[in-house]
Amino acid sequence: GNLFMIDYTVDDDAPNGTVELELTDQTTFSDGNGQSMYWGYEGTTIEVGLPEVYLSLNQISDDHYEIHMTNADVVSGFQFTIADTPNNISFVSVAGTERIPADWQVSGNDSDGSTILLGFSFQGTTIAAGEGAIATVTVATDDIDFTSELCFDDYVLSNPQAEEYFSFASCGDFISPFDDNTPS
Repeated sequence: GNLFMIDYTVDDDAPNGTVELELTDQTTFSDGNGQSMYWGYEGTTIEVGLPEVYLSLNQISDDHYEIHMTNADVVSGFQFTIADTPNNISFVSVAGTERIPADWQVSGNDSDGSTILLGFSFQGTTIAAGEGAIATVTVATDDIDFTSELCFDDYVLSNPQAEEYFSFASCGDFISPFDDNTPS
């Protein structure tokens, strides 16, 4: 169980990124008699700062979902690995939306139950800052009722200097059969 909880405050001038929280070798736990005790510990990480890119997934039909991106600056390329748990869907194809420049190559494949997507331009064009769908993914499903969780297992988005943006991504549910509960 938990021995204690740590409250923390992130400084306003702290850089964006991952912070590792760990106990050191100088940490000691003792019993009621003051005798030191053997202990084991696994550190953890937290993400601090505001993301430059935010990704989300949105199901739009029985066999399609969209990848949405909110980006404060231009994006020169992306690579995503998207997993569905418990692996009820299979990748069929991917197509860029109107946010993607016409010269971009957007492709994908199914690898060990995950979908890997790649997008970039050979001419160096970029996705403008903004928000909305950047790609529509077509999938095949088994003919059963199910709910799968779609999550970005890995994601890299880069700027024109090939530097990775600090990014966050959220998961989403894929439900079969699809029920669009959007109010008219």
